[in-house]
Amino acid sequence: MRQDLLLLTSDDLVTLSNRGIVKRAQQEMQSLELQAKLQEDAAGNVEVQWSDEVCCKLPANVTIARGQCSCLATGLCRHIVRSVLAYQANDLNKKEPEAISWNPAQISDELLNAQYSKPQLARLRSQYSAGLVIGVNCGTKPTAHFHTLSLNLRFLVPNDPRYTHCDCSESAPCSHVPLAVWAFRELGDRYHGLISTAIEVIPTALLDDIETHLAELAECGIANMERTLPDRLNRLEQRCRVGNLVWLAEILVDLLQAYHLYQQRDGSFAPDRVVTLLAELWMRSDAIRHRGSHQIPQLLIGGSQLDKTSNLGASRLVGLGCGVTIQAKGVTLTTYLQDADSGTLMAIPRHFVNIADQPADFQQLAQTTISKGLSLASIGAGQLLIKGGKRTPSYEFVPGRSALSLHPQSFRWEQLRSPLLADCFADLQAVLVNLPPRSLRPRRVTESLHVLPIDQVEQVSFDPITQTVRAVLLDAAGDQASLIHPYTSRGAAGAEALLKQLKSQDLRFVAAQVSLGEGRLVLAPLSLVFESDGQRSLLQPWIDASKNVTAASLDTLVMTLQSPVVSYLQQLSIALAEIWLVGLNKADEMHCRQWQELLEQGKSIGFQKLLPPLELLSGVLCQKNHALACDLQPASQALSTLTVLCELSHQALAEETK
Repeated sequence: MRQDLLLLTSDDLVTLSNRGIVKRAQQEMQSLELQAKLQEDAAGNVEVQWSDEVCCKLPANVTIARGQCSCLATGLCRHIVRSVLAYQANDLNKKEPEAISWNPAQISDELLNAQYSKPQLARLRSQYSAGLVIGVNCGTKPTAHFHTLSLNLRFLVPNDPRYTHCDCSESAPCSHVPLAVWAFRELGDRYHGLISTAIEVIPTALLDDIETHLAELAECGIANMERTLPDRLNRLEQRCRVGNLVWLAEILVDLLQAYHLYQQRDGSFAPDRVVTLLAELWMRSDAIRHRGSHQIPQLLIGGSQLDKTSNLGASRLVGLGCGVTIQAKGVTLTTYLQDADSGTLMAIPRHFVNIADQPADFQQLAQTTISKGLSLASIGAGQLLIKGGKRTPSYEFVPGRSALSLHPQSFRWEQLRSPLLADCFADLQAVLVNLPPRSLRPRRVTESLHVLPIDQVEQVSFDPITQTVRAVLLDAAGDQASLIHPYTSRGAAGAEALLKQLKSQDLRFVAAQVSLGEGRLVLAPLSLVFESDGQRSLLQPWIDASKNVTAASLDTLVMTLQSPVVSYLQQLSIALAEIWLVGLNKADEMHCRQWQELLEQGKSIGFQKLLPPLELLSGVLCQKNHALACDLQPASQALSTLTVLCELSHQALAEETK
């Protein structure tokens, strides 16, 4: 029997063709009027003669993608798919093969040599040794996620490299299959893992220089930088790029940009953003320095030469919706897009400063144009045709000089490319479980974005305690995910529309920032595709207006009390931002009292790890104001520790509230 035909599931057939073809083939298989005559020879060549005069041949030495059909269709047609289904349903194959977990490391060199030439394998071995980060997961359908290439590869049939599906544009089996097989061989007895193929050398001298410059910044502050320090930080940024620490270089660029915004008295300067950047820089530096104490590859923490600005040619970018990030002094609206051909994700962010007592609604801000007549909202719901531009290392899209044109889309998101489009909740959850913390992953604005197909919606409600619209979503396999969208006064109309449409219309897809919480996926939606009477529409809950919704649907709003821990961490963040702005040298008696009060509050609440650096910093600041000379190095170290601990605490609280 043909094991490859028997082991292909309906999801595999969808992967190799598309959902529409498989659905139509399944419907035709259920027709009593359609009959099939199946023949198989000793070599495994299968021929199926259909009563509608279609003949399909499935040779033993090729995959079904190269099967032969008498119809005029090109590629994998529905007749080939229904021939596979007929073979699986044949009375001769009553005993279904058992689905077992397996490791692609079992694929031998002989099988690879049969598919690839020696020069191909030599080139791929060089690429493998040059440095890749690959997340590998064994299972009935093992997967390999190429972090440094933004590709997913899935093995569909045990020990058969021909039956694979990759996000790249190559035909199967593509050049990424041997790379994945070699990565699986490094797993050993483990079921999953994150494999780095580079020879890692810890750049101790460069990390020492970074921390020396940060200690100097702590003493002088953003407001009182010496003239030479920005130039030295610029040179340090270039050294980081040469040393394959691209993400550290990008953080230094952001810090320098914050410094220039402050010098220009720009309203978009955000001291709390500086604290977040410094915390991330220390965390990445410390993780690289102590590489032996964890399994996170240095290429993931620090970046690689692959993380660089890329030139774009003519492309069709499919809009995925617009999201909002609320900050202390403003908001950032970000529209997301996917290149229809390559599958690459990109984003167009725009920052808006709150300059009024009653700042503009998100809906109004989303009408801001990035080119003639093209707003953030319209791009998120349409298709953008470009003739050029650039993609930054963080995957931001920078338009070129050529004019952009916008066209409507039909929201056939089943045609989106993976890994953006997830097949099911379970597969995506398996990938997320193995990822390192967000602060140690690639600094791409699209890093957590995914599109998920939805089968059912349950338990739609508004929670007045957390001020969120909530729902439980189910995929085709019956697995659950939580949808959570916050209610805000500036985005109230979109929240109203979301609550109504979740209750009244069929939900097909959700584009969301995805994380783990509550023991399952948590989706923070950017956009949702609904279907009504065969027509699909897009809702962008952050920025869309409410249509025919009364104000009564969310009339149960109540004020919630903030916990002492959250309140304390906010006060600590403000104090940290202030000290990084003025510097330890300029800290006065007022700052001394502020940190003494924070120390006493921390003791009363019951913090443990925060207290030693708090006590040290407070003590040095008080000593400084009562002595002619004071060593600020201990205070600088305490300040860096508090910056990291405060950021980690905020991240932990954010995860806890999901």
